[in-house]
Amino acid sequence: MFRTRFTEAMQGPVVFAGEYARAEWGCGGSGCYMISFINKRTGRALHESFTAYGTELEGSKSVGEEILYINKSSKLLVTYEINEYSKKHFYNYYALQNESLNLIKKVPDDRPQ
Repeated sequence: MFRTRFTEAMQGPVVFAGEYARAEWGCGGSGCYMISFINKRTGRALHESFTAYGTELEGSKSVGEEILYINKSSKLLVTYEINEYSKKHFYNYYALQNESLNLIKKVPDDRPQ
């Protein structure tokens, strides 16, 4: 399955950092999905990926880490995380450095949820 998703991603557009395509797949019927990035020049995937679990309740937010911002000409990636255990919410800022996504800042979302 991963080979198929990565092959499809390689045929898609660049969406991040000038040379990365987005690969996405779900877990079947459980409402979860994973997102990875594939370098279209080298064919290598970034080690880091993002997973979120959807909820069945309308208006409810997913648990996990959803991508809020990517740009094909930027090395910055921003996610919104809801921690499954603590239920705390965070904005996470990642920078692509040496073919790896490094968390550079984690900002709590202190707004009433």
